[in-house]
Amino acid sequence: MEQKFWNETDTKFLIDNLDKMPRKEIAKQLDRTYDQLNSKVQRLKKKSPHLLGLSQAPKNRGEIEVANPNYINSKDIEKLTYKLGAKYEVKFNSSEKNKHDGIFIGHLLQETKRYITLKCKLGYCECFLKVDLLRGEVQIREVN
Repeated sequence: MEQKFWNETDTKFLIDNLDKMPRKEIAKQLDRTYDQLNSKVQRLKKKSPHLLGLSQAPKNRGEIEVANPNYINSKDIEKLTYKLGAKYEVKFNSSEKNKHDGIFIGHLLQETKRYITLKCKLGYCECFLKVDLLRGEVQIREVN
């Protein structure tokens, strides 16, 4: 198969269907190899993670607070009703010394007594402890 450049329409189709269709099927519909599709996904992860439901954290916390003023206060967390399939944005502090804070955007996959699990467009799942939400170590808000 000859190399084909990615146009805006193909990229949009990839992003829109990444969490809805198997990658092999997307590659087939775009007339690309599986490796070409995976290479594009990796480039998007590095250059435009927000398009895939992943966000790189801003350099300082002040930017996060201004950019996302609608996070739920830890006092209100018990009032929050989680909606299966709804899209949430979670801000969390990295536990590693040299890492910045992070933001994870995904759809609610599961809720248990102690955890909520979100899945982003790339298929990655992330669990968050409800106790961390109550302590304010992790902040969550529903997004459209």
